[in-house]
Amino acid sequence: MLIVAVHSDGRFDEILSVGRITALGRKLKETGYLQKEAMEET
Repeated sequence: MLIVAVHSDGRFDEILSVGRITALGRKLKETGYLQKEAMEET
């Protein structure tokens, strides 16, 4: 699984660690940011 995080200034980070993905996903889910981005993409 490859997750790419795009920052507002145009930089992007490839997040490869499963532990980091889990922690990041949980954080984004709690803040609602992940849902917001997913809806904007679709």
